[in-house]
Amino acid sequence: MAALFGVVFNLLMLAPSFYMLLVYDRVLVSGSAPSLMTLSLLLGFLFVVMGCLDHSRNRLLARIGARVQARLERPLFAAALARQRSHPADPLPAQAGRALDAVQRFWSTPVAVAMLDLPWVAFFLAALYLLHPALGVMAASAGALLVGVTLLQQLVVAGPSLRARHLEFRTETA
Repeated sequence: MAALFGVVFNLLMLAPSFYMLLVYDRVLVSGSAPSLMTLSLLLGFLFVVMGCLDHSRNRLLARIGARVQARLERPLFAAALARQRSHPADPLPAQAGRALDAVQRFWSTPVAVAMLDLPWVAFFLAALYLLHPALGVMAASAGALLVGVTLLQQLVVAGPSLRARHLEFRTETA
């Protein structure tokens, strides 16, 4: 259901572009204020629908996370308890609950929504390319640049971040 809401939401993302095309192509040429008002009200309604769909999709994903946690909580606890009995010095059983909480929280984050929206990138790039090839190339280049900058930032920050986590772990265990 969340994926279906995502399909409709992503198709509605084209509404502002179509609105502007209609305003420049029809309304400005005719000078019709009623047409502009009608188009503007329709776009406002579509924005409300988009907001409702996004809210519903986020709630559905949060429920998925809660169901995953509810189904895995008992077996994970039993396995962690059995592991703790057989290997008392092993720190992994103590972290099992936190790992399951992290999985549950993942479903409530924007990352889960972004993963559902990721296939639409190709659709929007193709639509831009169909409007004008230069627009498609420019958008693809900008996206590649953003990915490159993100990877570079990750490489620059990875070392200090790892050292900070290691320092935090040593202070917790001390």
